[in-house]
Order: sequence, then structure tokens, then C-alpha cells
Amino acid sequence: MRKTTGALLPEPIDYETDKLHAALRYQDKQTQLEFAYQGSLFYNNAESLTWQDPFDLTRTGRQALEPDNQMHQLSAIIGHMLSPSSRLTAVASLVQQTQDERFLPYSSSDTVASLPRSSLDGEVWIMRGQLKLTSRPMRKLRLSAQYSYSERDNKTDTETYAYFVADGISGVDIPNKSWPKENDPLSYRRNKIDLTANYRISSKMSLRGGYHYNHMHRDSNDQERETTREHSLKAKWKIKATPALNLALYGEATKRAGSDYHTRRDENPAMRTFYLADVDRSKLGASLNYMASDRLNLGVTAEYLDDDYSDSTLGLTEAQQPSLLLDATYQINERTSTHAYYNREEFKSQNAGIQNRQVTLPDWHARLKDSIDSVGLGVKFTGLLDKWVVGTDLVHTRSRGAVSY
Repeated sequence: MRKTTGALLPEPIDYETDKLHAALRYQDKQTQLEFAYQGSLFYNNAESLTWQDPFDLTRTGRQALEPDNQMHQLSAIIGHMLSPSSRLTAVASLVQQTQDERFLPYSSSDTVASLPRSSLDGEVWIMRGQLKLTSRPMRKLRLSAQYSYSERDNKTDTETYAYFVADGISGVDIPNKSWPKENDPLSYRRNKIDLTANYRISSKMSLRGGYHYNHMHRDSNDQERETTREHSLKAKWKIKATPALNLALYGEATKRAGSDYHTRRDENPAMRTFYLADVDRSKLGASLNYMASDRLNLGVTAEYLDDDYSDSTLGLTEAQQPSLLLDATYQINERTSTHAYYNREEFKSQNAGIQNRQVTLPDWHARLKDSIDSVGLGVKFTGLLDKWVVGTDLVHTRSRGAVSY
């Protein structure tokens, strides 16, 4: 007799989305303006899904489906030529997102606690702004400076809810789970600065460099780290060795730090979440492009990425990602082209963990390695019946993983 341990449950699909767009534009030789409105209204006629428990026919389960929601955005774009070689661009937008679908009861059973409110009454405001200045003070030098600001203000109220893993099973019955729980709306403010310079040394050689700053402040009751700051330096050297051969070498160095770290409840105080933890990141790359003939183009790109989480005692402590890409395109005739590529990626990481929650020093380590090989072939036909483009691609991917403790 075969025992059933799983079941497939099809989800009904019966929804519609209405999109609205209106814009007012003005343009002359020096100035361009655009004011626009965009709206998205989502309606789901299937509010919930109810099923019979396949392992206990006396019980039923129920879950909510995607709720009705709305999005409204107002935006403005202004571009102005300050001089024949300098241009200033400003972009601003204001977005409101709302969701007020009625909650389902905690459970399909009538013996559970009542909800603290009838719906989430969710409301989020998103504000974005960008100011960009581009200039060419010299014939060989191009400069760009950009400042970006974004803010997410989540006005959804915080409430305390009972925690149910499944119908009739509350979180209080599960070990190491707190009950009840509160929703934790996340708000943030982000400031970004990008400075770039491109200098053409000669007709065959150019040098590009830049600085990037990213400041992120998060507002949340259960936030591990309020503020993170990232500084990045980038450089790229390009040379046209021959009319058919182009070479580029590039590198990047990034450092992330921030405010004091506060681990979440029930976590070891030495644990760090990798995307919030202090890290020193370095990236090196090289690319080679060769035009073998008027019809055949060959390319090679190699990159190496290294992350060092030197201040993380538990969790991810190191990561490396080498990659190699070989690609080729061949133009058979004016209407037919083919392409092929081979891509090899490796993800290596070292992790530290602990069994004894009362101490902070790791008592086990793990090394993970994932290797991914992809091969792709394709062909494209253009100009069929003067309007059609037809193509096909064949891609084969194989991945292998290994973990050693």
C-alpha cells in the first residue's frame, strides 16, 4: 500500500488589472518638460481558496489570494541645456500604494480568536528625486554628477495578531515560536551619489573612473541595523589594439559599514545578515572582443568577485565568484544571424555556525561550492513578410553543488 505524502492544489485565476496613463509634454531647443500620471488598479474576483485536508477528510483549510490594490503615481521630468556642453536633468515622482482587502478569519474553525481589525488598511507613500549634471569641459573629457533620493513611508498601522501555522494549530504550540506576533511596517530613506569621469587619451585608448556612495536608513521595530553606508571606487581602461580587436580591463573596490548591529530575538548576538554586515568587496574583470570578419564576432569576458566579511563571527564570512563567458555571433546573410555562448560560474562561500546558543564562538564551519555551466545556441530571421522577426534558442544548463563541514 502506497502512502500519500503530498498533494497538488490548483489555484483559481480570475483577476484583472486596469492601467491608466496621461502625460503633458513641452519642448524647445533648450528645455524639455513632462508631467505625467500613471495608475494601476488590480481586482481579484477570487478572494480565497478553500480545500479539504487530503490527510484528514474531516478538516478543511483556507488561504487568502492576492488582494485588491491600487497604485497612483505623479511624476515630473525637466531637462535644460545650461550651455552647449552642459545639461541638467531633474526627475521627481510621488507614489501612493493602498490595499484594503478584508481579512479572512484566523482559521476555517469557529473556535479561534477574533482579529484585532477587519483589514490591513495598508498605505505606502514612495517619494523619489534625481538631479543629474553632465558636462564636456574639454574635447577629450566628459564628466557626470548625479544625486538620487528615495523614501518609503509605510503608514500601515501595527497590530498584534495570533499566530497560526495551519488551521487549528497556533504558534504557541510550536517550540521556539513567540505568540502572538506584530506586523512590522518597513520605511526607509536612501541617498546616493554617483560621480564619473571619462577621458579619451587617444583615438585608441580611454580611461573611465568613478565614485559611488550609498547611504541607507531603515525604520522598523525589528530592524537589525538602522543605517548602512557604502563607498565604491571604479576604474576601467579600454584600448583598441587593432581595428578588429578591443580590450578592456576594469576593477572595483567597495566597503560597507554602518550603525550598531542589533540581532533579532531568538538569534545569537554574534549572527550577521550578509546584506547588512560590514564587508570589503573587490572585483576584477577583463573583456576581449575580436571582429574576425565582416560576419563573425568573438568575445571573451572573465570576472572575479571577492567578499570579505571580516567582522562577522557567525553566518557568511567569505565569498568568491569567478566567472567566464565565451560568445560568438555570425551573420549568415542580411536576414539571418546566429549566436552561441558558453558561460561558467562558480559560487564559493565559507560559513560559520554554532550549536550552543549560550556562547558566541563558532563550533562548526562549512564550505559551499556551486558550479553552473550554460551553453546556448540561437538563430534569428528578420524581414520575413517585411514585418516579422522569428527566432529560436536552445539553452542547456547544468549545476553542481558541494558542501564540506
